[in-house]
Amino acid sequence: CDILLAELATVSVLYWTTTPRLMPAAAKRKEAANKLHSIRAHEKQYNEGVKGVTSYFTPSLVEICAKVVADTFPDQPRVEMVLRSKKGDDKDGSEGGVKSGEQLLQLVTYQLSTELPLDVCVKRVTADAYWKARCEARWVPSAGQLPAYMKYKEGSDKKQPDWKRTYLERHLEEFLMMLEDDPYGMPSEEKLKEYVELSKVAPEKVAGMRPIEILEVLCRLAPEKIKVLNLDRQRAHLDWARTLALLPKLTDLRITFAILDIGMNFRLEMFGIRKEDIVGKDHDKDLPPGGLIRVLREPSFNLKRLALPENQLDDEKVKGLLLGLIKNETVEVLDLSHNKISDDGAKALAALLMKPNREGKPGQYIRELDLSDNLIRGGGGKALGRALTVNAVLESLSVKLNCLTDEGGVPILSGVAGNKTLRHLNVSSNSLGPQCGEVLAESLKQNESITELHTTGNQLGEDTIRSLVSAVKANNGLTLLDLRETGASEEQIQDITAILKQRIDAQKRVYEAEKERAMKESTEIAVKDWKERFYLGE
Repeated sequence: CDILLAELATVSVLYWTTTPRLMPAAAKRKEAANKLHSIRAHEKQYNEGVKGVTSYFTPSLVEICAKVVADTFPDQPRVEMVLRSKKGDDKDGSEGGVKSGEQLLQLVTYQLSTELPLDVCVKRVTADAYWKARCEARWVPSAGQLPAYMKYKEGSDKKQPDWKRTYLERHLEEFLMMLEDDPYGMPSEEKLKEYVELSKVAPEKVAGMRPIEILEVLCRLAPEKIKVLNLDRQRAHLDWARTLALLPKLTDLRITFAILDIGMNFRLEMFGIRKEDIVGKDHDKDLPPGGLIRVLREPSFNLKRLALPENQLDDEKVKGLLLGLIKNETVEVLDLSHNKISDDGAKALAALLMKPNREGKPGQYIRELDLSDNLIRGGGGKALGRALTVNAVLESLSVKLNCLTDEGGVPILSGVAGNKTLRHLNVSSNSLGPQCGEVLAESLKQNESITELHTTGNQLGEDTIRSLVSAVKANNGLTLLDLRETGASEEQIQDITAILKQRIDAQKRVYEAEKERAMKESTEIAVKDWKERFYLGE
C-alpha cells in the first residue's frame, strides 16, 4: 500500500509539472517516464538509508521547523537576526550538511503567507521571491494586470523587476484612488472597516484612525520605495503638499480626477481638478495649507515629471500652477494634455518657456511640454512661437488637436528655425494650410536639431510637399516625418521614406562603429590597469 501511494503521488506530481501544450504527446510521455523513474530511484535510495538523500514526499525536520517559524512570523520580531547569525558547515548547506542562516531564512521566507500585514513584512522581508509571490497573488499575471504595474531596479543594464517597489507603489495608488471625497472626516463604521481592510495593515495599528491618517501610515511604511504615482481615477481632493511630504523620493506624479462606473449619481464637480488642489486648503489649524503650488515651490520635493491630463484645467488654474513652476528647479516633463487651456493659458506657459534658469538658459528646466487636445488658437500659437525663438532647454513640444490655423502655426514653425534644442515637434490636426507648409520647409533647411516631426491631419497640399521633400534632403538630422492626411501623393511619400531610411541606416552604421571602438578602448584600458595593478609593466 505504501508503494502504491508513493507511485500515485509521483504520478500526480508529474501531471502538474508537465506542460502538454508546449510538447508533442510522444515527448511528453517520454519526459514523464524519465521523471517517474528518477523519482522512484531517489525514493529507493532514501528508503535504503543512503546518507544525504531526502524524500520527495516527507518534509525534513528543518522544513517543518521553517514552516512553524513562518506561521508565527509576526510574533517573532528577532527571528531574522537569529537565523542570519547561524553559520553552516563546510558543505554549505548541501544535502547532509548544516544549512547556513541565509539558507534557513530563505526556507522561512518561502513559506510566509502572502496575507501578512504590511507593517510586519515591509521592514523585515526583503526577498524578491516573497514580493513576487505577493504581487502575483493579488494581481493575476494572466489577466494582464501585473505587467502594466511592473517597476524595475535602477542602476542596472538589464531590466530586473523590483517586486517590492511594484507592490508598494501599486498598493498605495489603489488606496489613494479608493478614498472618498472627504478623507479628513470620520466615515461610517462600515466604510472605516473597508478602509482598514484595504490598507493591508494590522487592524490594531490603525484602529479608530481617519482615512487620511491610515494613508499617512501607508506612506511611512517604506517611503524610499515610492517613486512613481499614477492616479488615473482619483476621487479624493487632498492637501497634496502634506501628503507628498511623506514621500521624499517621489519623482513622477500623474493625477486625473475622475470616477468610473458612476451611473445615475453623476455630478459635474466629481470630475476635474479643483482650485483647492492647486492652492491647498487648511484642514488642521496648526499646519499651514499647501497644494501643488507648495509641492512645486519647496526644494524638499523632487518631482521631475508632473502630469495632469483630463482634468478640465483652465487658464486660471494654469496660472495658479505657474506660481509654483516659476520657482521650480526639478520638473523636466510637464503634461497638461486633454484640458481646457486657451490662449491666455498658452501665453502664461510661453512666459515660463522664456524665463532663464539658474544656468542662464531661457526655458526654466522644462524639457518636454504636452499641450495636446486643448483650446489654443492663433494668439496662443504666436506666444509659443516667440518662446521657441529664445528657448534653449525644450526638447519636445506637442500642440496637436488644437485649432492653431495658419495664424498660430506660422509663428511656431518659424520659431523652430532658430531653435537649437527642440528634437520632437507635433502640430498634427491644427487646420494648418499651405502657408505653414512653406514656412516649415524653410525652417527645416536652417534647423538640424529636430529629429521627429508630426504634421498629420493638416491640408498642406501637394505643391507644398514638394518644398518639404527638398527641405528633407537638405536637413541631415530629421529621421521621422509624419505626412498622413496632408495631401501628399504616394510618390512624394515614397521619396521621403527612401531619404529617411537611408539616413537612419547611415546613423546605425556610425553608432555600431562607435560602439565597437568604445568596447575596444575600454578593453585596452582594462588590460592596462590590470598590468599596472600587478606590476607587469607595459
